[in-house]
Amino acid sequence: MFITNGQMVSMLLAPIIPLIVALGGCALLYHYTNKERTGILNSFGYGLIAFGIQTLVYELVVVLVQKYDWLQNVLLANRVTMLVILPVVYSMLIALCLCWGVGKVNQEKKSLIRSAAMGIGFGMGNVIWNILVPYVSSMYYAARINTGSFVGSDELALSISEIRPLAVMLDSLKSIYLIVIYMALGYVVGRYLNAAKSLLIVFLVQCFLSVTNALVRQYVTSEVAGTVILHSIFIVTALAGGFLIHKWLTKQARG
Repeated sequence: MFITNGQMVSMLLAPIIPLIVALGGCALLYHYTNKERTGILNSFGYGLIAFGIQTLVYELVVVLVQKYDWLQNVLLANRVTMLVILPVVYSMLIALCLCWGVGKVNQEKKSLIRSAAMGIGFGMGNVIWNILVPYVSSMYYAARINTGSFVGSDELALSISEIRPLAVMLDSLKSIYLIVIYMALGYVVGRYLNAAKSLLIVFLVQCFLSVTNALVRQYVTSEVAGTVILHSIFIVTALAGGFLIHKWLTKQARG
């Protein structure tokens, strides 16, 4: 068993490319500040914290579901219900934590720039959790496999050897899309600063993505599922990107 250079390179680039996009987004926001002190880095950090809180709470919910048999029986009684409930819970947590983060960076003075930067940080949290952590660990095991020093299960080694570079880069592309989406959502929340409206907008967008992801992966083949999910995220990204470009070109993005 041998892990190819193509597989190794794809696992290396998967987190690096979204990081470059996130840094580029922050640099673009800095350009719009006219060199004023707006706390972009602090806002980016709040985004990371907000995503970390959401991830922690969601993982606790999953553990809770797995711990109690009666709760699993209720959820598993209807497979479609199970596929919808957890994504809805996930979407609500995303909405709550993203709105919390925007609220924190706008405590002293409303700033759409800080709000958008918080959204970029939130998207980067997704990259760290879903791209950086799994693929860096896979690179480590892949290096051990190639040097003959791997100590682990055959299932783990087989799963790493079956990693496809194209699938890895598509995961990276999806994470870039999500950075743009969360950046736009951060901007929207910062613009309105209305708890009910902001929560609803973020929840509906995330719910569309999460429920689509869960249902598609359940009922179609993995190859088709990947294409459908990528297209659905791309549609939302195009809308989010168009919204941001429109606001910046009309000079309404400065806050």
